[in-house]
Amino acid sequence: MIIYVIEGQTGEYSDNRNWLVKAFRSEQQAKDFVEKVSEEYRKLREKYGGVYWYHNWDGDKDPNPLDPYMETDYTGTTYCHYSLELEEDE
Repeated sequence: MIIYVIEGQTGEYSDNRNWLVKAFRSEQQAKDFVEKVSEEYRKLREKYGGVYWYHNWDGDKDPNPLDPYMETDYTGTTYCHYSLELEEDE
């Protein structure tokens, strides 16, 4: 079975950080989620005037409800999906 894993990314060079967000069985669901979680990030950047670095979110516990582990810095945050074969028990 193929699953689709969502990954978040921020930073550059040696300060690059990646984290796993969620997985789906449907590629379309994964694509839709990437759009939704990216839109939530864009709303946060807009809320903070385009300067939303280093967890500067005024004490919001989970600023992005779709990605509670979200990180960001001056490079922003991006999301993508990858396909991966899931090995199932026989």
